[in-house]
Amino acid sequence: MSLADLDRITFDPAVMGGKPCIRGLRVTAGMIVGMVASGHDRDEILSLCPYLEPEDIRQALSYAAWRAEEVELPFSCEGRISLQRALAPVLIPAVRRCKQHIEQGAVLCVDHRAQRLRLLPLRG
Repeated sequence: MSLADLDRITFDPAVMGGKPCIRGLRVTAGMIVGMVASGHDRDEILSLCPYLEPEDIRQALSYAAWRAEEVELPFSCEGRISLQRALAPVLIPAVRRCKQHIEQGAVLCVDHRAQRLRLLPLRG
């Protein structure tokens, strides 16, 4: 599965602060996942939210699963060593390891405070 397959998940800064929403509605993927996590089944969700469709629920769950694939790689950056030198041995293997995700729109981010390299699945 790739994010491109999730055509019902939309991102708009003017809707719910840019959170991933369902078809531009003011219903976030997180709201649907939360309902499932609290025990609501698909039919209950559809009766509570008649503007949703079964495929909306499936894609919200798929999006959550995709986001859970975040990759985190530690690196060491102590003292006066530059961030660039600290990342050199980590970055190239990380890009190779995560190439498929990057091609699908994920972004490698450096969290220098936590000394982690994170692969964040995003939609462009």
